[in-house]
Amino acid sequence: VRATFRRKRAQELADVRRLENEEKRLHEEREARKLQELRRLEHETDIARRVHAAQTAEMLTSTLEEEVLDRLEGIGYFYDTVEREIEEDFLPWLQGAVSKQVGRKATAHAILRALVLDCSNDIKSRF
Repeated sequence: VRATFRRKRAQELADVRRLENEEKRLHEEREARKLQELRRLEHETDIARRVHAAQTAEMLTSTLEEEVLDRLEGIGYFYDTVEREIEEDFLPWLQGAVSKQVGRKATAHAILRALVLDCSNDIKSRF
């Protein structure tokens, strides 16, 4: 009787330990799943924040880039080298050459006028 009782008791203790171990394993699995889900949610939240930040940055920098380029162009940072050379070198040279030519013609005209006037006065004084 005692041996049967001990065997039965040992069997019951083994079953209790097995059930306790099973319960412990199930509890640990639930906790692991909860932690896994928490990490997944944190990861999704982080990704959503990053996407929002990237979209905001894209929106801000797209208008900023246009504004900066417009300002730089406005102050003359970007220029056409041919146009600048024409404006800074050729046109001033051309203006100077034309002014010189006009000055020579004006001088020649003044000399011619003075000669015609002188000749006219000379002819008047003879008659």
